[in-house]
Amino acid sequence: MTIITTDSLNTKHFSKGSRFGKDATVEDFFRDFWSGIEGEVGRKEKLEEELLTLEEEEKKKKLEQELLTLKKRELHRKYVSLATMVPFALLMAVELEKTCSDQVLLGLISSALGHTILPFTTLYLICTLYLIYNNRKIAQKERELKNIEDGEIIEKERRDIPYTVDDYFNYADAALVTLVIVASIVSQALEQGIIGDVAFSISSLFYFVASATFCYREYKKSKKHEVEKEQGFDDRSEKKTSNMSAAKLMFAGSSILLIRRIMLIALSSSLHPAVGPTLGLVGMIFLIAGSVLIARSYSRKLENIEVSGKGVSIGAGVGNVGDGGSNTEGPAIA
Repeated sequence: MTIITTDSLNTKHFSKGSRFGKDATVEDFFRDFWSGIEGEVGRKEKLEEELLTLEEEEKKKKLEQELLTLKKRELHRKYVSLATMVPFALLMAVELEKTCSDQVLLGLISSALGHTILPFTTLYLICTLYLIYNNRKIAQKERELKNIEDGEIIEKERRDIPYTVDDYFNYADAALVTLVIVASIVSQALEQGIIGDVAFSISSLFYFVASATFCYREYKKSKKHEVEKEQGFDDRSEKKTSNMSAAKLMFAGSSILLIRRIMLIALSSSLHPAVGPTLGLVGMIFLIAGSVLIARSYSRKLENIEVSGKGVSIGAGVGNVGDGGSNTEGPAIA
């Protein structure tokens, strides 16, 4: 029986089939064996990293597609909201023409359009509620996409989406539209026009403040753009996102409609019948023009995969349209 000792292992050569050299020792064997294991572990970790990278790329593409779909839906909402303004512009035009003519047909058309105001106000409320929901989804998807790009892993239940100024305006918008709808129904049921007047006045004032805020923010953005342009920064992206022209139109429209509302309350007895419809028509034209510009600007952004921004409901809102002395009101949406 042969006894193998450490000294004999240190001097004894390995078998002919071994890949070690002639003078290899046990330490060399284990060193090479361990390096082989480390190489296998490293290759395994590399494969896992490559697989994780592929999964992140797939998830990123999926999130980008979902985000684009949500923003396309927001564009469709803008068009639906824009469509709700058309009947009220027509109503103002008919009311204005009716004051200058005694045609019975115009009276019938005006009465028919007046009955469409409450349904279109309800449609506007639905659009506003969907805007709130869609904005939260967009913010969530943008946060997930940013985390993937930054390599951060955050548990979904711990991810808090901060509220923006636009979100608060949209919540207030939904609350005021609901108030106007309820006030309209109560006013008709109790034949108390003062209830509707109060709701419409609050709504008109709110949308004036909202459009003024929107205009101020766009003004600050344009000033920032001018400074960056003087410093030599690329201004192409800023030009695509500028809504200054639309903001001015929205502010002008909401201002005219607020003035109209004040005149209807303060000068109702001495006001000429044509003043109300005229101011209402001019204000609606400004609002429609501003809304079209905003929708077109948002549509152009969707052509860029890096589109950013959420929907915002800014404009004349509800309770600004009607004839010179009636309480026939409706939404004007941006």
